Formats: sequence, C-alpha cells, structure tokens
Amino acid sequence: MDNQGEWLTLQVASQRLGVSIQTLRRKIKKGKLESRQVESIHGMTYEVCIAPDYHTMERVGWGSSPKAETSGNREILALLHKLQDENRELHQEAIAKSEACAMWQARAEMVSLQLTATHEQLRAAQQTIKMLEAPKVEPVPEESKVEDRPWWKIW
Repeated sequence: MDNQGEWLTLQVASQRLGVSIQTLRRKIKKGKLESRQVESIHGMTYEVCIAPDYHTMERVGWGSSPKAETSGNREILALLHKLQDENRELHQEAIAKSEACAMWQARAEMVSLQLTATHEQLRAAQQTIKMLEAPKVEPVPEESKVEDRPWWKIW
C-alpha cells in the first residue's frame, strides 16, 4: 500500500468500485486514474492506484454513491430493495410450486401405470373365469325321452 493509496489489479479494482474493467481502462486513458504495469505469472498486467477516500462509482441501489444521498433517491432505493425482496420471494414460491407440480405429475403417471396394469390383470382374470366355467348343457327335448316313446321306437 502506497502513501497515496492501494495498488489493485483491474479486476479487483473493478469489483471494489462497482464498475467494469473497460470503464477503468477508459479512466486510465483519460488520466483520471493513476496506473502502472507490473509483472505477473501471466505476463504484464495493469494495476491502478485507489486512494482510501476515493468515492465508489457503484450504481444507485447497489452501494453508496454521492448521488444516492437525496431523500428522493433514498425513497427510490427503498422501493427498489422492497421490489427485489418481493421478486426473490415470488421466485422462491414459483420454484416451490414447480417442484410440487412435478411431484404430482410423477404421482399421476405412477397411478396411470398402476391402473393400466390393473386393467390388464382384470382382463386376464375375466378370461380365466370364462375358461373355468362349466359347459352349458342344453336341455334334452321332451320328445326324445325314453319313457314317453313307445317301446318299438326306442331303437
């Protein structure tokens, strides 16, 4: 750490300040940030010097910035946070409902398969019952009874 500030890689500085690496490169090119090239294990890389009192360039709603200090912006920021919380809750609720829907659909498919198997068993049982039934004997006609015929018509 320098007397003037801390030397950070572009990636670390972009995360800390809440801006893209490209934004830091533009600020270096314009001379708004002090930079240097240093040797790293991957070759030459840029570092920027960030003073401890350097204001962050984060967007409103994601951190502090000088523009976020007005009361109107605070109200908007509060509403933004409220909407983000509601969005998070609705997302979790949608995930839970989706999981429940998938569970019930799987159960319905299982019941459908069981019903199909039961229908097949019922058909097989009905077929077995038909095969096991005693053959139906047709009633003997009355005229063919031996007792009613004369003795000479028996043969």
